[in-house]
Amino acid sequence: LQLGCWIDIRVVQMANLSHDYASNQDFVKVRRFGDKLTAYNHGGSKMTDSTIYRIGIYGWRKRCLYAMILLLIVLIVANITVTFWIMSIMGFTLKLEMQLKLKVQDGIGGMRISKAKIEVTGEAEFVNAVYLQRLSSASKVPMFIESDRAVQLTARDKTGNISSRLVLKDNQIQAICDRFEVVNRDGKAVFSATENEVAVRVENLRIISEGGSVFDGSIQTSVIRPEADMPLLLESPTRGMEVRVAQDMEILSRAGDIKAEALHNVVFQSTEGEIVLSSPNIYVDRLMRGTEKGHMQYQVCLCENGRLFLAHNGVDCRASSDVCAFMCFFQCEKCELLFKAEYRWLLKLLCFSTAVRFLLVTYSQLQDYFFDVKFTDVDYTVMMDAAQLMARGQSPYERQTYRYTPTFAWLLLPAVRWPLYGKLLFNAFDLLAGLASIVLALWSNWGPSPLGVLFSLALLNPFTMIISSRGNAESFVSFLVLFSLLLVEVGGPLARLCGSLLHGFCVHVKIYPIIYLPSACLKLYQEKLYQKDDEARLPVRFARALVAAAGYAFGVLVGFAAPTALAYHKYGRQYADEALLYHLRRTDYKHNFSPFFLPLYLNADDDNANITAWISYAAFVPQALIVLFLALKFARQLPICWFISTLAFVAHNKVCTSQYFVWYLAFLPVVWSGFDCDRGRPVQLLLWWTAGQALWLLPAYCLEFRGFNFFLPVWIASVLFFLINVHIIRRAVVSFR
Repeated sequence: LQLGCWIDIRVVQMANLSHDYASNQDFVKVRRFGDKLTAYNHGGSKMTDSTIYRIGIYGWRKRCLYAMILLLIVLIVANITVTFWIMSIMGFTLKLEMQLKLKVQDGIGGMRISKAKIEVTGEAEFVNAVYLQRLSSASKVPMFIESDRAVQLTARDKTGNISSRLVLKDNQIQAICDRFEVVNRDGKAVFSATENEVAVRVENLRIISEGGSVFDGSIQTSVIRPEADMPLLLESPTRGMEVRVAQDMEILSRAGDIKAEALHNVVFQSTEGEIVLSSPNIYVDRLMRGTEKGHMQYQVCLCENGRLFLAHNGVDCRASSDVCAFMCFFQCEKCELLFKAEYRWLLKLLCFSTAVRFLLVTYSQLQDYFFDVKFTDVDYTVMMDAAQLMARGQSPYERQTYRYTPTFAWLLLPAVRWPLYGKLLFNAFDLLAGLASIVLALWSNWGPSPLGVLFSLALLNPFTMIISSRGNAESFVSFLVLFSLLLVEVGGPLARLCGSLLHGFCVHVKIYPIIYLPSACLKLYQEKLYQKDDEARLPVRFARALVAAAGYAFGVLVGFAAPTALAYHKYGRQYADEALLYHLRRTDYKHNFSPFFLPLYLNADDDNANITAWISYAAFVPQALIVLFLALKFARQLPICWFISTLAFVAHNKVCTSQYFVWYLAFLPVVWSGFDCDRGRPVQLLLWWTAGQALWLLPAYCLEFRGFNFFLPVWIASVLFFLINVHIIRRAVVSFR
């Protein structure tokens, strides 16, 4: 009204409440002109004195309103004044952002507060505990933390317990933690201390003292070296001195002599490795003679495999190198245990294994007579017929399906009169293969493995015993492979030459041992190239390494070509077609463990001959790649390399039967001790492998002997068994050390 605006006033007449609400409403428009109010009727009814109302605040109400507004203004002014007075007294600063880009951080006095940090200018004193995530000084300004008594820095873990503490107190620094480390700029530990050891990880730890250093306890170090042009003296004036290492010990003198003296005994002990004395000539003097013909002084000579022997003084060590080949089978601590009285039970275990094999051979005759499913392998019958043909002067290849070397028929000639001779012979070769694997395992010494476990794996393997008792000749091949590996691993140059020839004969008997050639050549190549005591130049060592690898390959070639040429001369083209070329183009349409059997079976007709050929030859590609990869990775460990290579070759082969499993099971005692049981779990993997076979045998029995259409279940079981083998190969590559 003070502004002169119109006000619409709706007046409802009380007397007409019974009428319609819309029709009983009058609208009054009021406007002020000067001190008067003028009302206009917009409802259609005539304005009277009773319809004029007075609007506004008058009298004491108006005075109270003015007093309250005045009091509110006084309180606001007083509050602002007190606030600015407190801020000026305590030094508060506010964050100001004006058009001049002036920024002042919030804070109190010398302390400034921002989102990123709290900045204190000048000295700061904290009476109680302070909890900080990060404490730093200004740029290019040092930080001083000072206390009259002690400074204590404490860190707690997530649960609130104290994990570490650093205390600086009277004349000492005390660190309370599980591990104390000093690191360099790259974050590598230079010094570390725990409850069990103190380690200094530097290239040279220099101890400067004119009179030397005295250590009350033991010292553990990899190298002890004196200053240049100074001798090294290790002295224990009143007590004994013991030098003990876990693996290898090397005592090296490039210019002077090595001398160790003691009043009573000088003992160098290496728990697992070897003790290396690096010197052109090492002599052992003042030896006690057992007879008057002995010498007082002998020269220490070294075999290629790291073994030592004594030769007469003044005699070249190479003149007595044949001693190394003789020593390789007997200079093994575990081998010596076999001849002790407390290990006579091993001989009993061998006798028990032999007795079990006799029982299996006897049982084979009973099952062949009373049951429809024969125990004797059909291949044994084929080889027996070939032996009978050879005994009559005929060719063994006149027997259909005889596709082996004539050696098998020649071995079974006595079986023409004694039918069980062949089964007993193959069991004997299985025992010899087990003994060869035990010698290899003891010689390799990859890790702790009880003799009982090794003998059980080698002599009581039910799989190899059953295969040999069925008359299968795979044990003969396994013995040849293991014996050639033994000659290569532990023998000298002459023994390795014999091993290469035997390896070639293995390829003549069965083609599959050719997969071992790359790893064997690579091992000999690396040994010659990186030989420690060879001071020749790199081109000379490279040439020697190539000669060693090529020499082994040539020996394998001779060992294969000689009996092959003799057999070809004797039996002609028929031998080459049946014993050699057949295995290259062989396509087995019958069900077996290989996943390739079903595609080959479905394309067995003549119209799909090209597809069958492509599948057969394509199966060799992954086999070749895997063999080369394993040769590059495990060439220095031939038993492990040959085991994994054989396992992968059989798993990826286009034909896979139970007798092929003997090829890699023969290596099981050799590699068992080298298997990392914590990561590989060999027992669990062996159970998976056995379960995969059992899962395959059930549908295979229904297909073979019951005539059910179980091709698809057999193929699914073959794929599952293949995946199990791939998993075992992967775990073996990861686990073998």
